[in-house]
Amino acid sequence: MAMTRSTTGHGTGTAGLPAGERLSATVRILAACGAAILGALLAVAACLKADPSGLGTHQQLGLPPCTWLMLWGIPCPTCGMTTSWSRLLQGDIGGSLQANPAGSLVALMAIVLATGLGWSAWRGSWVLLVTAGKAWTAAVLGMATVMLVFWTGRLLGWN
Repeated sequence: MAMTRSTTGHGTGTAGLPAGERLSATVRILAACGAAILGALLAVAACLKADPSGLGTHQQLGLPPCTWLMLWGIPCPTCGMTTSWSRLLQGDIGGSLQANPAGSLVALMAIVLATGLGWSAWRGSWVLLVTAGKAWTAAVLGMATVMLVFWTGRLLGWN
């Protein structure tokens, strides 16, 4: 990745964050907390029993059924996300993609982000996050595009 020179003479990564500089204790704690939260979400998803219909797995967490689906009879853009995470983390990649391909991408992004935050907290400098700024932007835009295409397909009856 290209480095730019700041006025202080220190290089910066592509995300505009200092490359290679030590993180403060506060930032390291926040990174560790972020990694722990993402890790907990991934662990919970891995323990859920995926609903065979591809929707409704989130109800095992005490959440209500999808309001959009109840009111209009069509699934919302995020329907199947929890099922997708659960299936992916249990090794069912095909089932994950079928439930909601955007959910598969979000789960993979959560795995990478949790790893990067945890490694950064442990190491004391940014890992995976600074040098991949454009990649993260592309990943988020790609995930949003996949979600919209998948939802449009659902609305048009593509299965």
